[in-house]
Amino acid sequence: MRNLVVLLLAIFITACGGGSGGDADSSGKETGTKFDGLFQSGEVVMLVDKNNAGKVLISDGTTIFYFDNIYTLANELRLTGAAVISDGLYFYEPSQVVSIFYEGNTARVSTTINGDPFVYSFDRQTDKLRPLDSLVGTFTDPMTGDSWSLDSAANLTINADCTLSGKLISEVSFYHTVDVDASGCSNSGFDGSYKGMAFNVTVDSTKYLAGFIYNDAKEAYMWGSVPLN
Repeated sequence: MRNLVVLLLAIFITACGGGSGGDADSSGKETGTKFDGLFQSGEVVMLVDKNNAGKVLISDGTTIFYFDNIYTLANELRLTGAAVISDGLYFYEPSQVVSIFYEGNTARVSTTINGDPFVYSFDRQTDKLRPLDSLVGTFTDPMTGDSWSLDSAANLTINADCTLSGKLISEVSFYHTVDVDASGCSNSGFDGSYKGMAFNVTVDSTKYLAGFIYNDAKEAYMWGSVPLN
């Protein structure tokens, strides 16, 4: 399955797990630890939300790194259980341990995952999440023709390799949670319900809506993004 919902051409990270939509909640709930936030290293994005999501997501636009558990030790964020997901690849190592060290607004990691170097220096992004009313409309990726539509009731529709229909459910300080149903996928194994996260990032002055969605029971994952300007 090719990029549907994250960076590079994709900077939209939505993380999901099944279920259906509800009323949008724009209460702007804050996350609970100094480790939380949206971090960026060039075209690579890391999203950390220990209290609300209990997940860490890292993407370079072609590959997603997805971790099961988060532990905090002083200035260290310790992650266990790594999944590496890209087009045609799914690798999972439950015993993998990754340590990310924080210093001010910088987070650094240097290790190996699945035999490949995993070395980044991330800077915390201070841009606020764009309000829902600024995202209402239809946005098209000029390179793929994929379109993303959002209405004032927070209904989201994405037309790409699948048709994704759902809602932005709630708003944390730096991302929206998402519930969507996928149908008409070019690979029917991806049809079904997903949950996820959607957020804004900027690369080379272009603003993107980006995301990653997943259905853990199906081991099905999709990601992608769309430019907003």
